[in-house]
Amino acid sequence: MNKAWGWLVLAAALGGCGDEQVHQMKAEVTLSDTGRLAVACKQSSSGECHALVLGTTLVRGVAKAGADTTIDGVIPGVRFCVGEVAPEPDKCGPKELAVGTTIFSHRKVVKN
Repeated sequence: MNKAWGWLVLAAALGGCGDEQVHQMKAEVTLSDTGRLAVACKQSSSGECHALVLGTTLVRGVAKAGADTTIDGVIPGVRFCVGEVAPEPDKCGPKELAVGTTIFSHRKVVKN
């Protein structure tokens, strides 16, 4: 009986072990009072951080992990999204930007 119980516990433990992928992104976003938006991609599972500014027109920017990109002509209060892949305007849940620095990050575990 002890042996059967041991195998059952082992099977249950291994049953929860599957392949999983961790998607992570961290970007430091700074809006200056002159309208320059700097996106510093600190970490990204895809190797890139994609920025989307939703103003009167859509403006996109991409920075490689460990690098940064800038977008000029951004005004405070504009809506903004950033992600490890290009954000879709209607799905990104934009945040309003203020002058200063904001950290955007997310982590998602996907089980296969």
